[in-house]
Amino acid sequence: MTERLYIIGNGFDLHHDIKSRYWDFKEWLNINNYPLFEKVDLSFRDDVEFWSDMETQLGHLNTEQFHEDNFKEICLSANKDFYFHELQNHSSENALRKMVDELIRNLKLWCLSFDYSHVKADVSLNKDAYFITFNYTDILERCYGVPKKQIFYIHGRANSDDDLILGSGISSGDIFDNNFNGEYTGDEDHDNLISEVGRLKKPVCQIIHRNPQVFKKHEEIKAITIMGFSFSEIDIPYLQQLNTRNPQVEKWNLYFHSLEDLRRIVKFVEASRISCNKLQLSYF
Repeated sequence: MTERLYIIGNGFDLHHDIKSRYWDFKEWLNINNYPLFEKVDLSFRDDVEFWSDMETQLGHLNTEQFHEDNFKEICLSANKDFYFHELQNHSSENALRKMVDELIRNLKLWCLSFDYSHVKADVSLNKDAYFITFNYTDILERCYGVPKKQIFYIHGRANSDDDLILGSGISSGDIFDNNFNGEYTGDEDHDNLISEVGRLKKPVCQIIHRNPQVFKKHEEIKAITIMGFSFSEIDIPYLQQLNTRNPQVEKWNLYFHSLEDLRRIVKFVEASRISCNKLQLSYF
């Protein structure tokens, strides 16, 4: 095993012309599961950024509108045989849970539909290194021949029995604080819906704690290369944990694709107190 750790983000797949943006998922879902697409699109109709940053925007659901829409749907489907226990099954909380579960199932199906026949392995990688990938795809195995045992799929692998991890950075407490002055709405079903939105927060701390073999001190690691990574705020704790546990790292090779990437890199480097002498920035 070499002295290098690679951290791979979605930009790596995009570099290889894999249509893996959430906007591409929107187009696929519109064709392959229109009823789900219509429901999700309607639920986030006030959020113009939803399909460009689906994961983050999940936490920005307009809970009042979703709650109202769900109540209208219940009323339209109700009849004289519609009992109380059925009303509970159709709560806004359950409606959101079912929608997100189905969304994640379709996210996996979408990933499994990717075509790799055109992919050229044109990025120079050390196949003996360690890899942490934030992607659901197995392009490192499939196209670069990296052994599976050297790859940690931090949010799950589509081509497996893994449950894919999708989540925002917003807790139910944040929603109550930002929209209702930190207080309950007085509507139990609505309050339960907000709590369910909070449960959509990505379990970053739990992932770190459940995988001590990954987020530990690796004496042999002397260089960390981050490629195709957006440096989004929700995923920064993973990098900070690796930095804290591995002060022996001598070089951080950070790749960027946009000015926004650079801004986020500067913020990460400053917050993590990584010496400029250890940095190497490159365009990818």
